[in-house]
Amino acid sequence: MANNKKSLKSESRTAVTLTEYLKEKGRSHNHYKTYSKMERIIPIRDNLNLYLGSPSTWNDKVDRKQFLNDSAYRYFIKCFSFSAEESMAMWMLYGGIDNKGGMIDFSKKGINSILQAKEITLGKFDNGFQPIKKLTNENFEIYITDVLYYKDYKENKKGCFVKRSDESCYNRSARVLAKLFGCKKSYPWEYENECRMIIKLDKNLVPADCTDAEIDLSQMDLGVSLKRVYHSPNYPLDDKKGTTRSSIFDTVDWDLIK
Repeated sequence: MANNKKSLKSESRTAVTLTEYLKEKGRSHNHYKTYSKMERIIPIRDNLNLYLGSPSTWNDKVDRKQFLNDSAYRYFIKCFSFSAEESMAMWMLYGGIDNKGGMIDFSKKGINSILQAKEITLGKFDNGFQPIKKLTNENFEIYITDVLYYKDYKENKKGCFVKRSDESCYNRSARVLAKLFGCKKSYPWEYENECRMIIKLDKNLVPADCTDAEIDLSQMDLGVSLKRVYHSPNYPLDDKKGTTRSSIFDTVDWDLIK
Protein backbone atom coordinates (compact mmCIF):
# COMPACT_ATOMS: atom_id res chain seq x y z
CA MET A 1 0.00 0.00 0.00
CA ALA A 2 1.38 3.42 -0.94
CA ASN A 3 2.35 5.80 1.83
CA ASN A 4 0.39 9.02 1.23
CA LYS A 5 1.53 10.81 4.36
CA LYS A 6 2.33 14.45 3.69
CA SER A 7 5.90 15.65 4.11
CA LEU A 8 7.96 18.71 3.33
CA LYS A 9 9.39 16.90 0.32
CA SER A 10 6.05 15.81 -1.12
CA GLU A 11 4.31 19.14 -0.52
CA SER A 12 7.09 21.41 -1.83
CA ARG A 13 6.43 20.56 -5.46
CA THR A 14 4.12 23.59 -5.89
CA ALA A 15 3.72 26.87 -4.06
CA VAL A 16 0.04 26.14 -3.36
CA THR A 17 0.62 22.77 -1.69
CA LEU A 18 3.63 24.07 0.22
CA THR A 19 1.72 27.09 1.52
CA GLU A 20 -1.13 24.89 2.74
CA TYR A 21 1.30 22.42 4.31
CA LEU A 22 3.01 25.20 6.27
CA LYS A 23 -0.38 26.45 7.50
CA GLU A 24 -1.40 22.93 8.52
CA LYS A 25 1.83 22.48 10.45
CA GLY A 26 1.43 25.92 11.99
CA ARG A 27 -1.85 24.83 13.60
CA SER A 28 -0.44 21.56 14.95
CA HIS A 29 2.16 22.57 17.57
CA ASN A 30 1.86 22.09 21.32
CA HIS A 31 3.98 25.15 22.11
CA TYR A 32 3.78 28.73 20.82
CA LYS A 33 6.30 30.78 22.77
CA THR A 34 6.36 34.56 22.63
CA TYR A 35 9.42 36.21 24.22
CA SER A 36 9.52 39.88 25.16
CA LYS A 37 10.06 42.36 27.96
CA MET A 38 8.15 41.47 31.11
CA GLU A 39 6.34 44.81 30.85
CA ARG A 40 4.75 43.53 27.62
CA ILE A 41 4.18 39.92 28.70
CA ILE A 42 2.31 40.54 31.98
CA PRO A 43 -0.44 42.75 30.42
CA ILE A 44 -1.27 39.95 27.96
CA ARG A 45 -1.94 37.65 30.91
CA ASP A 46 -3.65 40.19 33.16
CA ASN A 47 -5.58 42.29 30.64
CA LEU A 48 -6.31 39.44 28.22
CA ASN A 49 -5.40 41.28 25.04
CA LEU A 50 -3.02 40.05 22.35
CA TYR A 51 -1.36 42.51 19.99
CA LEU A 52 -0.19 41.88 16.44
CA GLY A 53 2.15 44.51 15.05
CA SER A 54 3.31 45.84 11.73
CA PRO A 55 6.32 44.14 10.07
CA SER A 56 7.74 47.62 9.39
CA THR A 57 10.02 47.32 12.45
CA TRP A 58 11.45 43.87 11.67
CA ASN A 59 15.21 43.55 11.44
CA ASP A 60 15.06 41.07 8.53
CA LYS A 61 14.82 43.54 5.64
CA VAL A 62 13.93 40.95 3.00
CA ASP A 63 11.13 39.48 5.10
CA ARG A 64 9.86 42.95 5.99
CA LYS A 65 9.84 44.17 2.40
CA GLN A 66 7.51 41.48 1.05
CA PHE A 67 4.72 42.55 3.41
CA LEU A 68 5.23 46.30 3.05
CA ASN A 69 5.33 46.16 -0.75
CA ASP A 70 1.89 44.59 -1.08
CA SER A 71 -0.23 47.31 -2.65
CA ALA A 72 -3.59 45.68 -1.89
CA TYR A 73 -3.36 44.40 1.69
CA ARG A 74 -2.13 45.35 5.14
CA TYR A 75 -0.75 42.76 7.56
CA PHE A 76 -0.52 42.59 11.34
CA ILE A 77 1.67 39.79 12.65
CA LYS A 78 2.61 38.01 15.88
CA CYS A 79 5.64 35.71 15.81
CA PHE A 80 6.05 32.61 17.99
CA SER A 81 8.70 29.96 18.49
CA PHE A 82 7.24 26.45 18.47
CA SER A 83 10.22 24.77 20.16
CA ALA A 84 9.20 22.61 23.12
CA GLU A 85 12.22 23.81 25.13
CA GLU A 86 13.27 27.36 25.95
CA SER A 87 15.77 28.95 23.59
CA MET A 88 18.86 30.73 24.90
CA ALA A 89 19.10 32.73 21.68
CA MET A 90 15.48 33.84 21.88
CA TRP A 91 15.91 34.98 25.48
CA MET A 92 18.97 37.00 24.54
CA LEU A 93 17.41 38.59 21.47
CA TYR A 94 13.89 39.29 22.66
CA GLY A 95 13.74 39.65 26.38
CA GLY A 96 16.31 38.15 28.67
CA ILE A 97 19.70 39.74 28.42
CA ASP A 98 18.77 42.69 30.69
CA ASN A 99 17.19 40.28 33.22
CA LYS A 100 13.74 41.81 32.64
CA GLY A 101 12.30 39.38 30.13
CA GLY A 102 9.21 37.22 30.10
CA MET A 103 7.66 34.54 27.94
CA ILE A 104 4.19 33.07 27.42
CA ASP A 105 4.00 29.55 26.05
CA PHE A 106 0.57 29.38 24.41
CA SER A 107 -1.03 25.97 23.96
CA LYS A 108 -2.48 24.55 20.76
CA LYS A 109 -5.97 24.97 22.21
CA GLY A 110 -5.26 28.60 23.02
CA ILE A 111 -3.90 29.43 19.58
CA ASN A 112 -6.76 27.73 17.77
CA SER A 113 -9.24 29.68 19.91
CA ILE A 114 -7.53 32.93 18.93
CA LEU A 115 -7.77 31.96 15.26
CA GLN A 116 -11.57 31.98 15.68
CA ALA A 117 -11.58 35.66 16.68
CA LYS A 118 -14.77 37.38 15.56
CA GLU A 119 -13.48 40.93 15.98
CA ILE A 120 -10.24 42.91 16.04
CA THR A 121 -9.47 46.47 17.05
CA LEU A 122 -7.02 48.50 15.00
CA GLY A 123 -5.04 51.21 16.75
CA LYS A 124 -1.65 52.44 17.84
CA PHE A 125 0.50 52.59 20.96
CA ASP A 126 0.77 56.07 22.44
CA ASN A 127 0.95 55.92 26.24
CA GLY A 128 -0.90 52.62 26.02
CA PHE A 129 -2.97 51.16 23.20
CA GLN A 130 -5.24 53.73 21.56
CA PRO A 131 -8.15 52.08 19.66
CA ILE A 132 -9.09 53.63 16.33
CA LYS A 133 -11.32 51.20 14.45
CA LYS A 134 -13.09 47.88 15.04
CA LEU A 135 -13.54 45.26 12.34
CA THR A 136 -15.57 42.04 12.34
CA ASN A 137 -14.25 38.81 10.85
CA GLU A 138 -15.97 39.19 7.49
CA ASN A 139 -13.46 42.01 6.89
CA PHE A 140 -10.24 40.19 7.76
CA GLU A 141 -8.50 36.83 7.45
CA ILE A 142 -6.51 35.39 10.34
CA TYR A 143 -4.27 32.34 10.07
CA ILE A 144 -1.06 30.84 11.41
CA THR A 145 1.79 29.40 9.39
CA ASP A 146 5.16 27.83 9.95
CA VAL A 147 8.16 29.57 8.44
CA LEU A 148 10.29 27.72 5.89
CA TYR A 149 14.05 28.33 5.98
CA TYR A 150 16.01 28.06 2.75
CA LYS A 151 19.41 28.53 1.12
CA ASP A 152 20.70 28.25 -2.43
CA TYR A 153 23.29 25.77 -3.63
CA LYS A 154 25.66 26.87 -6.36
CA GLU A 155 28.05 23.94 -6.72
CA ASN A 156 26.92 20.41 -7.53
CA LYS A 157 23.42 20.81 -6.15
CA LYS A 158 20.46 22.13 -8.08
CA GLY A 159 17.74 24.26 -6.59
CA CYS A 160 17.52 25.07 -2.87
CA PHE A 161 17.90 23.40 0.48
CA VAL A 162 14.83 23.90 2.68
CA LYS A 163 14.14 23.16 6.34
CA ARG A 164 11.14 23.21 8.67
CA SER A 165 11.55 21.89 12.19
CA ASP A 166 13.14 18.43 11.86
CA GLU A 167 12.28 18.12 8.15
CA SER A 168 14.70 19.08 5.41
CA CYS A 169 15.31 18.33 1.75
CA TYR A 170 17.55 19.31 -1.15
CA ASN A 171 16.91 20.31 -4.74
CA ARG A 172 13.68 22.21 -4.17
CA SER A 173 12.60 24.54 -6.95
CA ALA A 174 13.69 28.16 -6.61
CA ARG A 175 10.63 29.12 -8.66
CA VAL A 176 8.32 27.50 -6.12
CA LEU A 177 10.05 29.31 -3.26
CA ALA A 178 9.82 32.61 -5.11
CA LYS A 179 6.02 32.27 -5.15
CA LEU A 180 5.72 31.78 -1.39
CA PHE A 181 4.42 34.80 0.50
CA GLY A 182 4.94 35.58 4.15
CA CYS A 183 6.23 32.16 5.21
CA LYS A 184 9.91 31.95 4.28
CA LYS A 185 13.20 33.25 5.65
CA SER A 186 16.84 32.78 4.78
CA TYR A 187 18.63 29.95 6.56
CA PRO A 188 20.58 31.98 9.18
CA TRP A 189 17.24 32.57 11.00
CA GLU A 190 16.62 28.83 11.33
CA TYR A 191 17.29 28.76 15.09
CA GLU A 192 14.02 30.60 15.74
CA ASN A 193 11.71 27.68 14.79
CA GLU A 194 9.21 30.37 13.92
CA CYS A 195 5.54 30.25 13.21
CA ARG A 196 3.56 33.43 12.79
CA MET A 197 -0.02 34.50 13.27
CA ILE A 198 -1.08 36.82 10.45
CA ILE A 199 -4.06 39.12 10.07
CA LYS A 200 -4.63 40.08 6.43
CA LEU A 201 -7.05 42.81 5.42
CA ASP A 202 -7.83 45.21 2.63
CA LYS A 203 -5.59 48.25 2.77
CA ASN A 204 -8.59 50.56 2.30
CA LEU A 205 -10.01 49.39 5.64
CA VAL A 206 -6.96 50.45 7.65
CA PRO A 207 -6.59 54.08 8.81
CA ALA A 208 -3.12 55.37 7.98
CA ASP A 209 -2.08 55.87 11.61
CA CYS A 210 -2.90 52.29 12.72
CA THR A 211 0.22 50.29 13.62
CA ASP A 212 -1.23 47.41 15.64
CA ALA A 213 -4.21 45.09 15.90
CA GLU A 214 -5.70 44.02 19.24
CA ILE A 215 -7.51 40.73 19.86
CA ASP A 216 -9.66 40.43 22.99
CA LEU A 217 -8.89 37.09 24.67
CA SER A 218 -11.31 37.46 27.58
CA GLN A 219 -14.07 35.23 26.14
CA MET A 220 -11.74 32.60 24.65
CA ASP A 221 -10.84 29.17 25.98
CA LEU A 222 -7.06 29.45 26.16
CA GLY A 223 -6.50 26.12 27.93
CA VAL A 224 -3.33 26.15 30.00
CA SER A 225 -1.77 29.06 28.08
CA LEU A 226 -1.89 31.69 30.80
CA LYS A 227 -0.47 29.27 33.37
CA ARG A 228 2.64 28.96 31.20
CA VAL A 229 4.12 32.40 31.86
CA TYR A 230 7.87 32.44 32.61
CA HIS A 231 10.45 34.95 33.73
CA SER A 232 13.84 35.17 32.05
CA PRO A 233 16.82 33.14 33.34
CA ASN A 234 18.28 35.81 35.64
CA TYR A 235 15.08 37.64 36.58
CA PRO A 236 15.22 39.06 40.15
CA LEU A 237 13.61 36.61 42.57
CA ASP A 238 11.83 39.33 44.53
CA ASP A 239 9.98 40.66 41.47
CA LYS A 240 8.65 37.66 39.56
CA LYS A 241 5.09 39.00 39.05
CA GLY A 242 3.52 35.57 39.58
CA THR A 243 5.51 33.88 36.83
CA THR A 244 7.20 30.49 36.65
CA ARG A 245 10.96 30.07 36.93
CA SER A 246 12.80 29.59 33.65
CA SER A 247 14.15 26.07 33.11
CA ILE A 248 17.61 27.62 32.73
CA PHE A 249 17.30 29.92 35.74
CA ASP A 250 20.65 31.06 37.18
CA THR A 251 22.71 29.06 34.68
CA VAL A 252 23.96 31.92 32.51
CA ASP A 253 25.95 35.10 33.07
CA TRP A 254 24.98 37.92 30.78
CA ASP A 255 27.21 40.58 32.26
CA LEU A 256 28.97 40.84 28.91
CA ILE A 257 30.90 44.01 29.73
CA LYS A 258 33.21 42.23 32.16
